[in-house]
This record gives sequence, C-alpha cells and structure tokens, in this order.
Amino acid sequence: MIRYTVPVLVLALAGTASADQRRPDPAAIALEKSLHGLTPGAPMRCLVRERFSEVHGVPDAVLYVGGRTRKYLNRVVGECPGLARGDIVIVRSLRGDPCEGDQVQTREALNGRLSGSCALGPFIPYSKSGG
Repeated sequence: MIRYTVPVLVLALAGTASADQRRPDPAAIALEKSLHGLTPGAPMRCLVRERFSEVHGVPDAVLYVGGRTRKYLNRVVGECPGLARGDIVIVRSLRGDPCEGDQVQTREALNGRLSGSCALGPFIPYSKSGG
C-alpha cells in the first residue's frame, strides 16, 4: 500500500507546484492595471524631478508617477529583490535628477536593512494618447 501512496503523493505535489507557477503575479497585475490606457513613448535617459510625485517599487522595475495620465517605468539593471516586496526605494543620483545608471537601493520598511541594490535603466514614459 505504501508503495502506491508515495508516487501518488509525489504526483499530487507536482500538480500543485505547476498550478502555482501559472498563477499570475499580483504585483505584475497591479502594474499592468496602473499602465492600462496609457501609451509608451520613446525612452529617456533622465527624468526631471518636477515631473513625478510618487515612486513605487514593482518587480524588476521602479514606477515614477506624475499623475493619473503620466507615468514613467524604469526597468532596473541587476537584481533588487526588495522592489517586488514593496520595500522602500532609494535612488542615489549625482546629478540631482534620476538618470540611467544611477544606483537604486531597497530597504526593508520595518528595520531599514538593505534588501537590494541595482541601477536605473532608461525611463519609458507612459501617457494618454494625444497628451
């Protein structure tokens, strides 16, 4: 009896793991929803600070929000696992405005511990068509 139970258990666990892999990522869904209805523009090297009021970490990217109709997505270079967890995003820029190549650090909200470090890539502006 045990001889048959173990393979059945292994198959059941394998089926569960593959079902989990197909489950959509909630953070990716939230990013898609945030950019819904907005059209991407030409990549930019730098972003003027006055153009955005909020900064959010999303999986493998930083989202700069300049209102409901203007957002800037920056796919980071390297790995910052804290972005996917919603950790605090800190961008260190020598020029004042965030630019491609600037260092990004993520820190845990509860204890301030460093949770990742990567670099900014190009900024992709998203806006309402015709605006």
